[in-house]
Amino acid sequence: MAVSKTMSTLREYEEKTVTLSQTQGRFERRNVEKATIRLAEQLCEAFVAQPPQTRIHMIMAFHHKPQMLRRMFAYAEGCLESAQHAYDKDDFTNATRALESAIVADALIDGRMDGDALGRLQNRLLDMASVLDYDMGAFAESLKIPEDVQIRYAMRMHERHQPLLAVETLGRLLQHNPHIEYDNDFAEAAIEVTQKTPQSAMLLLADPYLRQRFVEEKLLPGSKHPSETQMATAVVSEERETAEAYAVAYESLGKTATGIVLGALLAVGEIALLGRAFQSLEIDVSTVSSVSLQAVVIGLGSVMLALGLYALVRGISPFRIVFDRREYRGSPVHVMGLTLIAGGLALFYGLGLLLRLGIVRIAELTFMDMIAIGALQIVAAIVLTGVLFGLGFGFSVAVKRNRR
Repeated sequence: MAVSKTMSTLREYEEKTVTLSQTQGRFERRNVEKATIRLAEQLCEAFVAQPPQTRIHMIMAFHHKPQMLRRMFAYAEGCLESAQHAYDKDDFTNATRALESAIVADALIDGRMDGDALGRLQNRLLDMASVLDYDMGAFAESLKIPEDVQIRYAMRMHERHQPLLAVETLGRLLQHNPHIEYDNDFAEAAIEVTQKTPQSAMLLLADPYLRQRFVEEKLLPGSKHPSETQMATAVVSEERETAEAYAVAYESLGKTATGIVLGALLAVGEIALLGRAFQSLEIDVSTVSSVSLQAVVIGLGSVMLALGLYALVRGISPFRIVFDRREYRGSPVHVMGLTLIAGGLALFYGLGLLLRLGIVRIAELTFMDMIAIGALQIVAAIVLTGVLFGLGFGFSVAVKRNRR
């Protein structure tokens, strides 16, 4: 996976985990859970393939992101369950692959979970590796990020005025390897990032609480009040290099079903009205070549069917419909899919009449009537979607781009 694709997956994963933490409806929650599992799998595959410079960025992208960490922890547990099931079926290849995914997930978590829960997970990793006679140590070693790469990353974050990432990268490196304080490059980076004496810098970096206080004071000098501390944390989270989306409303399963049924009825009524209108019209296509018309109908119909099916299959956020910094999702978009599918079918039905394939005409509608009705479903899909959102169906996500 390319670096840009990996970063995009990270952003989408964060968005989904935030959405999942706030979702109430079972239907939407199930869809988001499936999306997070798929994205976690992609991130683990990318982590193995990416160079160390990208791996450290991926690990630090999880920092202070409890939703991301919890879902990655759940993914690791799921991988271990899959490994056990595969082993029970003597499918050692898939068992090993699932075990490796769990090991990568643990590397991304990097100890930033409850100690007891993480300890149990790691014991299960060791037990499964023993059962499979798998050299877990060698694989884990291949995932390690060289210390000089981490130091350079910290300095790069410092130059970009990202004190949280700079300090945390050095601090975690010191926690993993206390002897690195004697390394000249590390010592120089620690002094530069903290702007303190060597001894004070090492004491600060070794203590997570002191690191947090340092970042807060650096962002808000003199801040002592609890509310100001919370503001400092908010400022830290604001200083991300990527875009984020925060869900602000959701659609229950009942409302989703109601919206889809209502939208489908509106679509059927609209098509019936168009059919009645076209019975009295004469559409002259004598100037259009039959081959050209067939090509247009096949192309447009295929696109409409593909878009419609995509909207129904994806379930959540099938299209990025964004207006005024808001992304709109939910049952209205499913209705858009149904309407587009109806339009695509109408186009192909009309083409069948044109080619005299033995298709019985509906009422007095000719092939051109059906093709015109089908094409108009593009407009109808957009209008119906807007109407349903106006009636309160669906839900929206505020799309927010943070400062660089």
